[in-house]
Amino acid sequence: MKKEYLVTTLAQDRVGLLSRVAMVFSRRGINIERLTLAESAMKGIASISMVIHTDGRTARQIVKQIEKQVEVLQAFAAERPGINQHMEKDLQMVTY
Repeated sequence: MKKEYLVTTLAQDRVGLLSRVAMVFSRRGINIERLTLAESAMKGIASISMVIHTDGRTARQIVKQIEKQVEVLQAFAAERPGINQHMEKDLQMVTY
């Protein structure tokens, strides 16, 4: 059963990183509903948060594929009931 997942990735901020991460979703035919990209608290490390609709097995597989990228330090997925509110807060912080 498809549910809403938040996939978060911490990686070295390099040219083409977002493209390679997005390609993992594209190959599986999964649409990224929302995307937030920001510099993390550590300089040179980017935080990428994506909201997707999929099943738990596919979400875990995507995380494994993303972690294979050279620049990626960590990736994880979480199913959360209040995910929309979380992303709205992220977007507000980035906007202001």
